[in-house]
Amino acid sequence: MHDDKQTAGDGVAPSNKRLKRRGFLGTTAALVGSMAVTGGVNAAPYGGSAHPVPGRIEAEDYDTGGQNWSYYDATSGNTGGAYRDGDVDIETCSEGGYNVGWIDAGEWLTYTMNVDSAGTYQADLRVASGGGGGTVNIESDQTVLATVDVPDTGGWQSWETVSTEVDLDGGQHVLGISTDTGGFNFNWIEFSSSGSGGGDSGDGSDDYPNLDGNSWNLTWSDEFDDGVDTNTWSYDVGNGCPDLCGWGNDELQSYQQGNVWTENGRLIIEARDETVSNEYGTYDYTSGKIKTEDKKLKQYGRIDVRAKLPKAAGVWPAIWMLGNDIDEDTWPDCGEIDIMENFENDWTTSHSTIHGPGYSGGGGISASYSGPDFTAGFHDFQVTWYQDVVKFWVDGNLVNTITASDVGSNTWAFNDDFYLILNVAIGGTLGSTPDPADYPARMEVEHVRYYDLA
Repeated sequence: MHDDKQTAGDGVAPSNKRLKRRGFLGTTAALVGSMAVTGGVNAAPYGGSAHPVPGRIEAEDYDTGGQNWSYYDATSGNTGGAYRDGDVDIETCSEGGYNVGWIDAGEWLTYTMNVDSAGTYQADLRVASGGGGGTVNIESDQTVLATVDVPDTGGWQSWETVSTEVDLDGGQHVLGISTDTGGFNFNWIEFSSSGSGGGDSGDGSDDYPNLDGNSWNLTWSDEFDDGVDTNTWSYDVGNGCPDLCGWGNDELQSYQQGNVWTENGRLIIEARDETVSNEYGTYDYTSGKIKTEDKKLKQYGRIDVRAKLPKAAGVWPAIWMLGNDIDEDTWPDCGEIDIMENFENDWTTSHSTIHGPGYSGGGGISASYSGPDFTAGFHDFQVTWYQDVVKFWVDGNLVNTITASDVGSNTWAFNDDFYLILNVAIGGTLGSTPDPADYPARMEVEHVRYYDLA
């Protein structure tokens, strides 16, 4: 939030009319489908390993094997060898990396995936179209699981996320992406547990036991089953006046304790269109903010916060940390770790940032993660933190790695105790103009968990 105290051979071309049971294999390929489906001689995972599910699969990382084995491309255009050899239309993506361009009717791609456990998953596809859109089939082992409409997004690099739910069996399978009607670009597909990201088991177990290649021990958690624990959390109230009006960011809300509560095992922080006044002024919006300052501190290890973000014009939800010595070393010298910020009405982007002396405010070191609609389901916003290293994650996907060398001659401010903050701001430097019709809007938090290295 960056204020003073708030702060990833052979075969026949397939027919456009496919049976539900043989969606992405051509006639000849179907005859030897066992090899294609199991990743045998002619088709194998790109890079040598199956794509883990839950997780994100980049469009350009389709299986090896060539035309009619791992893909069918009727409008081949990758003659320049962008990213990898082959005839698939791979191009540079405006969101970074590459995408597969111009998916036309009857074309398909396959990806060997390893599904962690059987269940219902949310499938989010990142697509763009300047030519009317189309439809895309999501398949597993030649069986169509779902068909999704792709809209005309207004441009071939104007990306939107479309979503559906699919039932997946555990173990290794071949994912197929096929089309009945085409005219769109494809960036990635991401699987998460139904209605959420990361596959929360709901029993308190660690869904990322080897995150960052390490083993972890749970040392503390708040599952929000018994109200807001005031031994752990305290409330910020007001608008920051008189010392930091607008909390340093020209925010519009006045924080109120009554905007924070628990229900059904979740923490609720509700932003409202309502007017309150105090001795410093009148405010047209209220919201909530809680923090663990001087109560539940953390130095190094891992933090997971599983949350569903609010959807309303102007909201600025954040999951972030400040150095607990902020009263002695004022901001930004105390350090700030922004695990997640969402702003400017972009519901599909999470921003992660560090702020310190010489690299604060607009000069903070930041990265963003473009994913599914974070207001549509729960997702895991995470940090792994070591001496001189901070790494940000979303649903187990690495967002950014920042080391002490990245701040140059400036002081690395992240080797001390920090406290956690959860809040929803409204308006301000990043929050955009609120629309009263969109309120109330809630951020819901399923849990906060602290881990240490095992």
